[in-house]
Amino acid sequence: MAHDQTGLAFEEDVARRFRSLGWSVRPTARTGDFGADLIATSESETPETIAIQCKDYASPVGIEAVQEVLLAKVYYTANAAAVVAPNGFTPNARHAAKRARVGLIHPDELVSGCTLDRSAEQRQREAAAAEARKRAEAREREAEEARRKASAEAQRKEDERRRSAEEQRKRASAEALSRSWRQYDTDVKRFHRLAATRGRIATLVSTPAIVLAATAFMLPRHAALLIDSLIFLAAAALGLVGQLRAKAPELPAPSRRGALIPCNGCSTTLRVDYGREGTVQCPLCGARTPART
Repeated sequence: MAHDQTGLAFEEDVARRFRSLGWSVRPTARTGDFGADLIATSESETPETIAIQCKDYASPVGIEAVQEVLLAKVYYTANAAAVVAPNGFTPNARHAAKRARVGLIHPDELVSGCTLDRSAEQRQREAAAAEARKRAEAREREAEEARRKASAEAQRKEDERRRSAEEQRKRASAEALSRSWRQYDTDVKRFHRLAATRGRIATLVSTPAIVLAATAFMLPRHAALLIDSLIFLAAAALGLVGQLRAKAPELPAPSRRGALIPCNGCSTTLRVDYGREGTVQCPLCGARTPART
């Protein structure tokens, strides 16, 4: 086929129409085209290739065009062959095209919705790809939300564990302080009982000793009575010295750094720094107790 200016414009128009239908179109060589002016390839998952002969004749196209495009189909290993002409085809061309399964097409037939329209498939592929992207993004968001919830849950459990450990530590510390204070109360009571007993013993011993000593001084000749009175006086002195040397129990260690007061809510012993005036909060029950030290 001779490529004149009119023929080139017609080929470009046919190529444009095929592209609008979703085909990728490339022209063949200007000379030695082996019977095809255009090669159209679909962009579907299973690509199709059509060898196209363009005949912009003023009269119907004859059987030669069908023969040429059949050669082009074999040469370009195309799946199909077609002749596009604006002014129809001769009966022989139509008969041969029907037997050889060659498409005879008018340019005006290349419109959206025709049998060669592949743009719908392209739109479907694009819509499917967009839907796949949306699903992937949704899965990613769900995975991110799951990771965020798992992280928040782990952080919540860690915070709860730390609070529980801190509460246990405070409770153990308060209980230890309370035990120390109760032990101190017991030691103080024991000390006072012991001091009172020693005082009574000293009184009982010292009174006869004083009487004997006075009698011995008044009666110097009774040396034995003097000795007995001295013994009683020594015993009384030892009792008094023992009473004076009796050591009072020490306060629990925390109380050396402040005063100890009972909680108004749960009676737990609370330590308050010296020189403080206000309230102190119990670590166990949370009640606030007035304090002035």
